[in-house]
Amino acid sequence: LSKETVTRYFDSSEINKNIENKFIKLLNECEFARYAPTSNKNTKMDTILEKARKIIIEVETALK
Repeated sequence: LSKETVTRYFDSSEINKNIENKFIKLLNECEFARYAPTSNKNTKMDTILEKARKIIIEVETALK
């Protein structure tokens, strides 16, 4: 899963650029959370998971 692959897939599926940007931003947050030391890692991951859930619903809706 790379940003280029996401962009290619979203473009070919005619998914809104706003949703694509949210998805890529989420990927960046995941990368940061994975490598950044933090004391509240579980809270941060819960927030990221909730964002992911919402974005996945948006993508699924756009594909219908």
